[in-house]
Amino acid sequence: MSDARFAGVDWASEKHAVCVVDEQGRIVEGRRYRHNEPGIRALCARLLRLQVAVVALERPDGLLIERLLDAGLTVIAVHPNQVKAMRPRYSVAGGKSDSFDSFVLAELARTDSHRFRVLVPDSDRTKGGYRGSLTKTWFRPPRRLIARCDDAPASRGHRAAARLPGTQIMWPSWRRRSQLHRASRPEMT
Repeated sequence: MSDARFAGVDWASEKHAVCVVDEQGRIVEGRRYRHNEPGIRALCARLLRLQVAVVALERPDGLLIERLLDAGLTVIAVHPNQVKAMRPRYSVAGGKSDSFDSFVLAELARTDSHRFRVLVPDSDRTKGGYRGSLTKTWFRPPRRLIARCDDAPASRGHRAAARLPGTQIMWPSWRRRSQLHRASRPEMT
């Protein structure tokens, strides 16, 4: 018999609930870690110390995922609906709590990890390409928006453009296309 351990992390904006189970499904440890750099570092160090084989989370991205992957841990992403569907398997009451969800995630990592996608860290090339594509699209507003800016009276051209159906971008007071394309990114936020 090996000493395999599995962890479930219920992600939260302030504190992450973490549950570690052994290969029999017995709880080894249950804790909460703050969502800040020292807290995430402590979480990664603790999971490495406990020799956790797989970590399950409901999110496939974010700072926590990056740090877990950077620490060399195997991370799987589980859809929240799958966690919701598995709650009755472990409890009759069907109540939801962060600690219980972290236990359900740990159990899913233990019993069904082969069914979920293993996350891999982004390569430097992928990160650069993604950010580069965001920058390119940031400076290329829709043609309809540019046309509307050119056609509107100078005093309210930017307001008319911001009210286009489906447009969620609030443009600063540029009134001409030439001004719009020369703007730098910080000015556009």
